[in-house]
Amino acid sequence: MAISVLRAALLLALAACCRTAKAGAQVPAFGKCGGRDHAGPTECVEGSTCQYKDEYYSQCLWEPKKGATPRYHYEQCGGIGYSGDTSCVPGWTCKVLGDYYSQCVPKGGRRRDLTGEAKAWGQCGGKAFPGPAACEEGTTCKYQNDYYSQCIPDPKVGETPRYHYEQCGGIGYSGACTCVPGWTCKFMSAYYSQCVPEDRALTVAAKAWGQCGGKGFPGPATCEEGTTCKLQNDYYSQCIPDPKKGETPRYHYEQCGGIGYVGAYDCVPGWTCKYMSDYYSQCVPKNRLLL
Repeated sequence: MAISVLRAALLLALAACCRTAKAGAQVPAFGKCGGRDHAGPTECVEGSTCQYKDEYYSQCLWEPKKGATPRYHYEQCGGIGYSGDTSCVPGWTCKVLGDYYSQCVPKGGRRRDLTGEAKAWGQCGGKAFPGPAACEEGTTCKYQNDYYSQCIPDPKVGETPRYHYEQCGGIGYSGACTCVPGWTCKFMSAYYSQCVPEDRALTVAAKAWGQCGGKGFPGPATCEEGTTCKLQNDYYSQCIPDPKKGETPRYHYEQCGGIGYVGAYDCVPGWTCKYMSDYYSQCVPKNRLLL
């Protein structure tokens, strides 16, 4: 009998201890602090306040700072590790897209679908983008530039990071999205992201037909406006001018690209523009043996 009483007293003491520890825990900035079935701590760290987002999610947000400039359309306004302002310009609100990213979107879904979900590698943000602001489960909306945010698959346990200048993202891609230490996954286009050195000059844009990637290439990873970085082979990616409306596709074996070239890049149906050298690309049959 005495042992049973002692055991019960011990269990009660342990329960009280756990409740005290739980009550004393604090949620870091941008961490979850409430929502239906939320069993974790609800108190935010000093300088942040628990704000309701929806019935399933409340988040600790930094309190507004005097003189802070509100974020503009589709800019980042929150997320773990973020230190900027969490308010948006009038008519816009800070929308939680994931623990690591929140974005300014129109209030009430005006001009923007806030209920739908973009698929993996789909667009989920950007200036004037009217589509969904959320990503499907297992992916996170990541800012790529002012005009484009993309749903990136979450890293998987045991996944092997990609090596130097290998592909690490893009529509239709199914491999790892992380790179080996010292390298980062750089967005080139909706269809292609590449592992580049973290200290590589990423602010300079390559000109039309200039190199923008490839194994061992130390130059710029972005292209000037009106061109897109396209993979040609493992050692060479090139800035290709975007197609123009009404442009006449090139015919069989005609030139379709290269430094100094100013014609169309597209070829007639059944043919594709094949990179030959920095100065010459040619329309060849799609089913031609190109080994």
